[in-house]
Amino acid sequence: APRAKLVAVCETAAKQAFASSKDPEKCALLYVALGKHKILGGLYKATGNKAVGTFLMTRDFANNESDRDAASKNALALMSKQRYELAAAFLVLAGSPGDACDVLARRADRLSLAISLLRLLVGADERLPEWAERFLLDERHDARSTIRSLHAWLTDSNYGDAGDDARTAAYTFQSSEVSGKDVHWWS
Repeated sequence: APRAKLVAVCETAAKQAFASSKDPEKCALLYVALGKHKILGGLYKATGNKAVGTFLMTRDFANNESDRDAASKNALALMSKQRYELAAAFLVLAGSPGDACDVLARRADRLSLAISLLRLLVGADERLPEWAERFLLDERHDARSTIRSLHAWLTDSNYGDAGDDARTAAYTFQSSEVSGKDVHWWS
């Protein structure tokens, strides 16, 4: 039940982030972490960025290594442009969630966002995979003190008001990045 609540809260936050900005990049990390990259692709297409929309809607990142490689190349291009949050989304698509969390924590200096992403990808009631344990134990991140200071929705299995949770999630996942039209989307 805690996982389902977290997913519902993050879906609401993603919808609110897009509704308030009309910029798919503002909700990209959430939709990708929720496994809804095709919805994100539709948002990119609807806002006129057909190349990114097509890239996201026509790929099978879970089953196709060449699609994951293309996502990884896009992540590298985005990191070179210091667009770390969108790069993290593409690293998740590439099947590298640990690298995505590391980029958020070390390059974007957004450890709370990295831990939030980890929590969304893994869930509160599941055993941590090896990549998540390595990330949390990495002394460069000082994750333990950040975990203690995060909002209740990240650490409590009894979530409160859904509206407040969605606002907290939207704030935590808020992107500071600019439009993605200058990134080359590999085929």
